[in-house]
Amino acid sequence: MRTYKIVSLIALTLASLMYAGIAFGDAGHERSVEEILAEIREKHNLGPDDRIDPDRVSDGDLEELGEAVMELMHPDAREHELMDEMMGGFSPFYFGRIAMWILLVAIIAVVVWLVVRSNRQGKSASVSQGFSPFDIVKQRYARGEISRDEYETLKHDLQ
Repeated sequence: MRTYKIVSLIALTLASLMYAGIAFGDAGHERSVEEILAEIREKHNLGPDDRIDPDRVSDGDLEELGEAVMELMHPDAREHELMDEMMGGFSPFYFGRIAMWILLVAIIAVVVWLVVRSNRQGKSASVSQGFSPFDIVKQRYARGEISRDEYETLKHDLQ
């Protein structure tokens, strides 16, 4: 039961962290078209009336500008995502979300595997080697884990 609680706590914590990442992952797309254009002009040392050469603008800046324009055209998030899909694209966080889910499942699987493995080793360490309870008491006495009086008491109890 203790193992189940630990695994549940870890899974709940990871799920909460993932939800926070998904819920707040798109927070960076709140910049306006004007802000993005001003940043592009600044990067290329252009004045307000100078023409921007799209061939010199990075793909990331163009994508961010496209997202901002799309946000103006379709402020509803569902419409925005639908338009992204129709245009053959998707949110730049799409792969990040998939990766987060894969990572979450992998982490949970590793934790469950470790817990199950440790439980098997703990329970079967003495049983699988064929030691009787009396053999275990003798080993503990030989290692100095119990005193002679405890050994005699346990020996008497087990016979």
